[in-house]
Amino acid sequence: MKIEQKTDMLSVINRKGPLLEGIFRKPACINSCRNLKEKLNSGDRVNCYSKSVHVVACVLKDFLENIEGSLLSSKLYEKWLGVLNEVTEKEKINAAQRLLTQLPKANVVLLRYLFGVLYNIEQQSSSNQMTAYDLSVCIAPSILCPLNSCSLELEDNFIKKASLVQFLIENCLKIFGEDITSLLGENSKSCHNNEKAAGTVNSLIGLGRHGQQGSQGSWQILSPVLEPRASPGDSAFCQRIGTSQYNQCTALLSAKPGQLFGVSLTDIFDKDIMPLPILDMLSFINEKGPLTEGIFRKPGSIKSCRILKKKLNSGDRVRHYSKSVLVVAFVLKDFLENIEGSLLSSDLYEKWLGVLDEVTQKEKINAAQRLLTQLPKVNVVLLRYLFGVLYNIEQQSSSNQMTAYDLSVCIAPSILCPPNSFASFPSRRFNTRLTKQKKEKSGII
Repeated sequence: MKIEQKTDMLSVINRKGPLLEGIFRKPACINSCRNLKEKLNSGDRVNCYSKSVHVVACVLKDFLENIEGSLLSSKLYEKWLGVLNEVTEKEKINAAQRLLTQLPKANVVLLRYLFGVLYNIEQQSSSNQMTAYDLSVCIAPSILCPLNSCSLELEDNFIKKASLVQFLIENCLKIFGEDITSLLGENSKSCHNNEKAAGTVNSLIGLGRHGQQGSQGSWQILSPVLEPRASPGDSAFCQRIGTSQYNQCTALLSAKPGQLFGVSLTDIFDKDIMPLPILDMLSFINEKGPLTEGIFRKPGSIKSCRILKKKLNSGDRVRHYSKSVLVVAFVLKDFLENIEGSLLSSDLYEKWLGVLDEVTQKEKINAAQRLLTQLPKVNVVLLRYLFGVLYNIEQQSSSNQMTAYDLSVCIAPSILCPPNSFASFPSRRFNTRLTKQKKEKSGII
């Protein structure tokens, strides 16, 4: 991919992204992403301004994710995660700046442009619904990976990584310099009614709108270290281990855009990265649930549950902090119950039931761990998050009245179903449960 093509993508996102809801989060048309990627890889000149900005953002993330050695450097993975262990904000900023000095100059140049764009988007979060936290969840997996990227990243490390990127966005002016917000010219905030922004962008980066090479700008110092890893038949983008996805572009491959319920987890995960709507629900329950009596047992408002499920399934961004945690917990259970093939895998139903037939606790734990290795990686990722939340709730059972047994009674039917059971009809299950609640409230049963 040529230098000006990378710049074009950043310029388009910088100009149009700040006023576009869900930028970097909403998936784009798969075919459009594939076509743009192929054109960029072939060296063809592409007018990114004529493309959907969601498509451009998806392809940019794919480019970032495939940079050899990771943009923030996999070798510095643990050190980056340790930045937030510093006590004061100043110490954290200093730690981040020290790590930047250990990166190749080309990486730092790209980081300055990238965080300038992210900062401009975050400044318009009231319009685009993308706060620094939201952006960090979407971008962090693309710019920092552990050395052994084939291994499953601990959810604690993923949370730390997202928190790190959030901190970098919120403090990017101090870390990278105040000029980063104008490296690509005016953005949609300042040029909403001013079309001269494109000219400003091109004059700063030394490129014409239609690809004429101008005087060398700062992007010309980018070196081959920033070129994505190559694989046979794919000159700039690699095929990840065991996958051939186009990053976020394939996150919802077999589902309608935004659909979460009743589909395979592999259709809604971006490789092994948690979908933001599910992470949001789990985070909200993890914060509010431990001190909420009857969490996962008490039903939420039927109408509120329907509305929330509809919004999540349509791809709308939902602010859970304005919702009842009982409603969110109810809808999360419904999501779990509707996972295609069951979260713990219906194919392993009898084997899971046989875990407790082992004699000692150690043997039972080993049996459970062996079964986990037989699950798809995305199932294991979700299970780790889910049981982390359940553990935190159980630790406060004296307040919430939900012991491990109580939680198991509420959650078990949602995560393990026998094959060819009534559980294979998720929409009927959800509607039956709501009908039962309605009858109970009206005194019918």
